[in-house]
Amino acid sequence: MSSVRYPDVSAFVLAGGHSRRMGFDKRAIVLDGLTLLELIGRRIAEATGQSPWFVGDSLSDTAPAGSRTIGDAAPDCGPLGGLVAALEACPTSWALILAADLPRITERELRLLLDVPREGLDVAAFAPSGVPEPLAALYNRRTAPFWRHRLLEGKLSLRDGITLLQCLPVDPGDAGRALLNLNTPADLDLLRRSNH
Repeated sequence: MSSVRYPDVSAFVLAGGHSRRMGFDKRAIVLDGLTLLELIGRRIAEATGQSPWFVGDSLSDTAPAGSRTIGDAAPDCGPLGGLVAALEACPTSWALILAADLPRITERELRLLLDVPREGLDVAAFAPSGVPEPLAALYNRRTAPFWRHRLLEGKLSLRDGITLLQCLPVDPGDAGRALLNLNTPADLDLLRRSNH
């Protein structure tokens, strides 16, 4: 693996969802010979020179071999449980947080996000159409207590929380195509057809 390009950033893939709309565990979806988790792990390694942590419960059968995993901070709390766990485990100033189901995100988009000036920020998030995407974002580790407090209060919306922080919206370009995620069988079918 190449040398670490962003020593102040650690990468985390949130992979603890229940895949209810997909109807089966989407972490096991295979694209181009790789599972979703392997695919996004490879993209992160290409962009950063480091392997990500995978965050979520019940990852023993789906996380790539040899990868680092941590459980959600609380069960059944959606992405917020994963974000809190990631930020509290983060050994660097910044955490790159990505959803597991972003198969179109590439090294180019990741570098676009990672290269933004971050001085004085709490969050830098891709924001197609101006709306921050909390699961394709950089979070300052110092925001961990803020997110833990929201978790304890049952305020689970990441988007609502981001509005209370100093957030830089980052234009992903290409109409946000890289941020299209896989939620339903129709999404998966469309992705597979567009790849051929």
